[in-house]
Amino acid sequence: MSDALAELARKVAISACVSLGLMTVEFAWLLRDEFIFIWPGVRFRNLYALVYVLTRYLGLAGQGFNVYFSLRIASGAITSPALCKMWFRYQAMTIQVLLAAMECALMHRIYALFLKNRWVLALLVLLGTSQLASIYLLRPQAPRFNNIFWSHEYDNESGHSFLDFLEIPPPTHHVDAEPLWTYPAT
Repeated sequence: MSDALAELARKVAISACVSLGLMTVEFAWLLRDEFIFIWPGVRFRNLYALVYVLTRYLGLAGQGFNVYFSLRIASGAITSPALCKMWFRYQAMTIQVLLAAMECALMHRIYALFLKNRWVLALLVLLGTSQLASIYLLRPQAPRFNNIFWSHEYDNESGHSFLDFLEIPPPTHHVDAEPLWTYPAT
């Protein structure tokens, strides 16, 4: 791994570890209040407590996995393309679930602030539905992993072998392939 990529991987790992540390401190700080106010209400009929638990623990689990993966890359361990794809998909799904849960909680608050006005509820439902529709419609234009290939290269100066990941555009595009990321190979 080049020095610039190693430095970037180290900074990402430090950022992920600090974020997880702060999340853990906040979690421990509020755990007593959570046992008093939230856990007695966690039932299948109490949607708000379930949304709270979902956002709290899914975010903590997602950040823990992020720390593991970023430390793995920073340590120079070989990371397969399949593992990178899995990490990317997991992060994308976690982000979407957390954002949707938080938006539902915020919509509920706005609805309550406007004294349960049906017009406000209709507007919030319309905006939420249009956002979901736009995500669904723009999904085909999201980047795909079908065109990612790798090649082995050998660096004579350092004596290391590297894997270069290249994005090969579909035949309809006339763009040169550019390296996405370089991993050391053994």
